Amino acid sequence: MSQEMIKHEERAYEELEKFGRQMLFYRQMFLPVLSVQVCVEEVLRNHFDGVDGMLLSLVKEGVNSTNALAHFSGLAVRNINKKMAGLYGLGFLLYEQNDVATLTELGARSLNQGRAVTHVNRGLLYCGITERLLPREAYDKRFIGTQDLTEDDLKFILVAQEKQKISLNQLKEINALDYTTKKQLNLPDEVEQLVSIEDYASGFIQAQLLVAGKVQPQKAWTQFGSCFRDYPLNKVPQITGFRASRRRAIERVREALSQEGVITDSDVNEHAPGVIQLIVRKVNKRWLGSTTASYLPNIIRCRSEYVAARPFYRYPVKTADALKGNTLIVDLSQLDEKTQQDALALSKFYKKKAHFFKTPRVERIDRNFQAFVQRRLTQTEQRELLNIANELGIKPMQKWLQPANGD
Repeated sequence: MSQEMIKHEERAYEELEKFGRQMLFYRQMFLPVLSVQVCVEEVLRNHFDGVDGMLLSLVKEGVNSTNALAHFSGLAVRNINKKMAGLYGLGFLLYEQNDVATLTELGARSLNQGRAVTHVNRGLLYCGITERLLPREAYDKRFIGTQDLTEDDLKFILVAQEKQKISLNQLKEINALDYTTKKQLNLPDEVEQLVSIEDYASGFIQAQLLVAGKVQPQKAWTQFGSCFRDYPLNKVPQITGFRASRRRAIERVREALSQEGVITDSDVNEHAPGVIQLIVRKVNKRWLGSTTASYLPNIIRCRSEYVAARPFYRYPVKTADALKGNTLIVDLSQLDEKTQQDALALSKFYKKKAHFFKTPRVERIDRNFQAFVQRRLTQTEQRELLNIANELGIKPMQKWLQPANGD
């Protein structure tokens, strides 16, 4: 599992905990978007260069030839030419016959405001489902034109159906956006308003689709890295109903678990729409300590007496993912008390680890996680955790619980 996927999963569970909801569906999706080329008006925050302002003022007063500007400003002709070329490039000047300069509307407004007012072409990403601008994190994703999608692209990734007509009204609301919102939407603070829409292309980018609820689906998001955006539930692909295809997929997972020494009840139950539950009767300790398509040991992904489930949404069977975003709860609560206590101890330990690594490095008291463990846990706690790690074969924990000896 890549570091990027690990971070995405961590953020997804943080978002779920924030809203007190359970994961019902989590999968990569092709999101329909418009790549829109726009012309926007920008007002620079810094005041005009003094020489630029002087030259524009002189042109406004009718001093509009190079020689006359040189005479009144005291600047050399070559410097005048260089400055005037820059102002012309910004759209502040026009040249008429005999190289006579006049102010444009932008030039006049810039002079009045004391700041440069310019028209700039920018590319923006616009969601074809929510009809809103996408966050700046979405710009890290590759844009694939509709005509460029291949069968391989469509084979393993969900595709959202775009609207036949898309409203671009939010582009007209740019003038009402504050600094924070502009930054979130990949817009410089200098952008003041939309001038025109120059061109657009339809296509797709990859996002994670997260659906959550307590029993029924209640909320959905698209996820771009650490950023989540609300997604309309009525546009989520159908996940309700225990369809035969999903039942077959879960049976494949049951068989794979059995081969790994995890014996579950023969009944496959739907815990909630899109959430399947398997109750474990016998388990291989090494499976509990392994990480199956995740960054966490299976024992704390599973439901137990004292630990809530973090459902599996991917489960490799041979070379394919059997779940394809549908969530699976593996329930250990019927196993012995020691397994329940081990799950609780490990859950607390991994929460401490998450807290340590979320703390900015400059704010950490300890130089590394091993030193943190040595300081925060008693010798007895460390021995008990090391025994669990050895029993379940959790190699990272075995390393973390060794005495700290460097960064």
